[in-house]
Amino acid sequence: MKERGLLWLLFALLLILPPFLDEYLRHLLVSSLTLALLALGWNILGGFAGQVSFGHAAFFGLGAYGAGILSKAGLDPWLALFLGGG
Repeated sequence: MKERGLLWLLFALLLILPPFLDEYLRHLLVSSLTLALLALGWNILGGFAGQVSFGHAAFFGLGAYGAGILSKAGLDPWLALFLGGG
C-alpha cells in the first residue's frame, strides 16, 4: 500500500512540475515520458502477448513526424500534437 501512495505522489509531482521548468528540462521530461510510453507498449505487445510486430512503432513514428512537420509549418504545437496522433 505504501508503494501505491508513493506512485500517486510521483504522478502528482509530474503533473504539477512542468510549468515551473525551463524549456530544456520540459523537453527532456516530455521526451523521456514519450519514450517510456513506447517501451511500455512494446513490453505489453511483445512481452505479455508474445506478438512480434513493429506496427505500433511505425504508427508512433509517423504520428511524431506528422506532428513535427505541422508544428514547423506554423500550426499551434498542441493542435499539431493532436492532429499527428489522429
